[in-house]
Amino acid sequence: MKRYLIAERLREVIREINIPQIEANITVSIGISTLEDDIKSLDELILRADKAMYVAKNKGRNNCQIA
Repeated sequence: MKRYLIAERLREVIREINIPQIEANITVSIGISTLEDDIKSLDELILRADKAMYVAKNKGRNNCQIA
């Protein structure tokens, strides 16, 4: 849960960034995966985080999802 809270805070900080030259909101979708016993490689860990990120995007973007 701590990883989720860190990712959520990062998402909030990014959303608050104000760049005067850009008239757009900056958002981020974050996928979180943790190293579990059933994960056999770094590629699998990254793949799970990537899938979680796409879930976040499909839920309307600008949110965090745990794999």
